Amino acid sequence: MDRQSISPEMQIWIDQSQGLVRAIASKVSSQLPSHVNYEDLVSYGQLGLMQAAHAFQPDKDVAFQTFAYHRIRGAIYDGLSKMNWTNKAVRQRIRAERLSAELFEQQVRASQEQELDSMASDAEQIVRSTERITLVHLLSESTSEGGQGLEKIVADDDLPPDELVTQQETCELLRAAVEQLREPARTIVRSAYYEGKSLTDIAISLGKSKSWASRVHSRALEDLALFMKQHGEDRV
Repeated sequence: MDRQSISPEMQIWIDQSQGLVRAIASKVSSQLPSHVNYEDLVSYGQLGLMQAAHAFQPDKDVAFQTFAYHRIRGAIYDGLSKMNWTNKAVRQRIRAERLSAELFEQQVRASQEQELDSMASDAEQIVRSTERITLVHLLSESTSEGGQGLEKIVADDDLPPDELVTQQETCELLRAAVEQLREPARTIVRSAYYEGKSLTDIAISLGKSKSWASRVHSRALEDLALFMKQHGEDRV
């Protein structure tokens, strides 16, 4: 982004959030192989911080650093996802964390636009958020590059036969659930979890905004959670 377009107020937010960027980068770095460069993570985080500064609406009742946190974290994982990883488990965790960060960012943005009017609403939002994050991780675990699915992942592990069957059944159920989604939700979920694309890249390919893709993704996760529960999946 062009630094000349940064207003004095935005520059203050950026300057005051440098510690936040490094704190998030440090936490992410502690979960990654030692050869990953910490300063690269900081650079990705700085890009997310700049994006947050441009997108933030100060007239809403949300602090800038609260708003920026998930944008910074998402940008770091987005950068990591473009690296050539050889560790499948790390790639899957990065994919899940990146999508979780984008989901939380969308929820923070939504909270700027509407107030929850009761404790019941708060509780409902927590339940729905938990379900969506659970689905992010289930989908990330049950899909791999090329759509090979959970069967190939668990084939490398020495799982007990009963756990292997349960994992395979979950994989099949998730695939069926994804196929039940309407367009464009089905395309977005396939692109995000089967192909490993970011919501930003998916939105660009569809000629839409990232916020639009985030909303469709969030609603798709709710639909998937409902499908899984209706078909006896108790992990959601």
